[in-house]
Amino acid sequence: FLTQYLHKHVAIFEHEEAQILQNSLQVMILDIRALYEQRVESSHLGRPEVVYTEYTGRPGRPRTVINPDFLRFAYRHRTTSGLSHFLDVPRSTLRRRLLESGIASPGTNPFPANGYSTGGSNEVRISDEDELLNAETSHWCNLGLIRWGIIIHGFIDGYSRLITGLRASNNNRGQTVLSLFLSA
Repeated sequence: FLTQYLHKHVAIFEHEEAQILQNSLQVMILDIRALYEQRVESSHLGRPEVVYTEYTGRPGRPRTVINPDFLRFAYRHRTTSGLSHFLDVPRSTLRRRLLESGIASPGTNPFPANGYSTGGSNEVRISDEDELLNAETSHWCNLGLIRWGIIIHGFIDGYSRLITGLRASNNNRGQTVLSLFLSA
């Protein structure tokens, strides 16, 4: 556009001034094109690296590092499962990084190590005992190993979902299952 304008009004300028203007315009156009190409090329270098693997030099699996700034932003807009799927990292790894960065707070353990909890007290009230006794117990039998003569019977507490009995037997008789149930 500017070069066309210069050619149209070249008669206004002296020959040397017109030559300087034309050369300067050519240099400016080349500089603008070079900057444009540089910007286009840098924009196609890919997305920023949010997840990367850090090799520590010690034995074991390398550490997966997630950018804490990205995590802080994304955790406000997505669930942990959605983020782990998007970032292609296990949900447990994502949860650990959220806790390490102070973005999420740790939750309570649904399976406390000391057994059934009554809210800080070690005494179990009678109503709690009734509730525990009324919890359904599920029987599970795996017949996949029967061709080798192995039957696995298991009992799972329907309330706490803990395994209360697990035994491998060589038969599937009712007496065998009953003895496991009574010992569980």
